[in-house]
Amino acid sequence: MERTHKKHTKMLFAFIFALSFILRWNFTSIASDSISFISIALAIYTVSIGALIGSSFAEELKNITHRERKDLTQLDMISNYMKLGIIMSMITIILSLVVKLDHSFLLELFHIMIIDIFNNETLWRVLYGIGKQIFMSTCFSFLSMNFIFMWYVFKFIINRQVDNR
Repeated sequence: MERTHKKHTKMLFAFIFALSFILRWNFTSIASDSISFISIALAIYTVSIGALIGSSFAEELKNITHRERKDLTQLDMISNYMKLGIIMSMITIILSLVVKLDHSFLLELFHIMIIDIFNNETLWRVLYGIGKQIFMSTCFSFLSMNFIFMWYVFKFIINRQVDNR
């Protein structure tokens, strides 16, 4: 990954996490929509990979070294972006599915553990509220990563097409 992209990705993740935590966004309301969006993103990655395989464009990319990382070719970079995008997509789908599950059994178990250990109902409510919001903020951050990785892939492909003309 390029240095600037790595920096922007980390900054976006932290910003979305902090914003969603402070504003107490609830990911449950968009979990199904995020699964639909991620499915489209995975289809775009699949089509992009399919378009690159065996194309003359891929052959050209294989022969051009990357400007920042001399040990990698342009084809290596685009494949890295696609791999990371697919990984982010899979993580987001898993998080979205976990949000949609019924957690009543686990919540009751943790509630009993906290009450038995600390004998404090207020501590349970505080820990539950903070833990839930951290999880929701993590879901939003991973969803935002999908947007940025799709942008990186599109930007890379469009820039290479324009450079070749």
